[in-house]
Amino acid sequence: VIFKGQPNDAFPMVFAGYNKLNGEALTPDLLRSLSSATQEQIAFDLARFLRALHMIPVDNNQMHLIIDVREKYEKEHSEISRILFNEGLTKYQHIVEDFYQEIRNDHDYYSYKPCLIHNDLSSDHILYDASQNMICGIIDFGDVAISDPDFDFLNLLEEEEEYGLEFTLKVLNHYEHNDINLVLKKFNLKEKYWTFEKILYGRAYGFDEWY
Repeated sequence: VIFKGQPNDAFPMVFAGYNKLNGEALTPDLLRSLSSATQEQIAFDLARFLRALHMIPVDNNQMHLIIDVREKYEKEHSEISRILFNEGLTKYQHIVEDFYQEIRNDHDYYSYKPCLIHNDLSSDHILYDASQNMICGIIDFGDVAISDPDFDFLNLLEEEEEYGLEFTLKVLNHYEHNDINLVLKKFNLKEKYWTFEKILYGRAYGFDEWY
């Protein structure tokens, strides 16, 4: 760390500055332009990074980073219900209730061993150095948490904006994940859940058209 910024009225968060990495975002288009061997090596390197990250010991000083998945869903359920009530949209409440009841009843979504996770791993946070033909950095740990390690694979599975299923399966296999089908199930939930998350983000950031 070469710089530590303090919060102010314009940006109310602490942030850190590091030496610049000589790389560019590993976009899906850039990844697809690389040779099969290079793609395989990148999948291996991402898996190695995630396994190392997920094995970092956590202690009592990091307990504030815990995100309990069940508590997260219950909190967001309450917030969405409140928004619908305040906006006079209670006719949609039964849809919300049915969806969250489905989540509550499926214990697979809560089947994980909490560990340190990046929590926002996506193509724009993975840097690639063309001169070295390799990943040179993972950035933006602003959402780091102690939670479900499977979360670190879910963004990568998106087909349109990220790397998609074929490549992410390579990462999961190199990671030696013991239940890939469960990861895919959690991804399917994530895709459906976005409909409800948009209500929260729409209200928080003033995107009224999202709800």
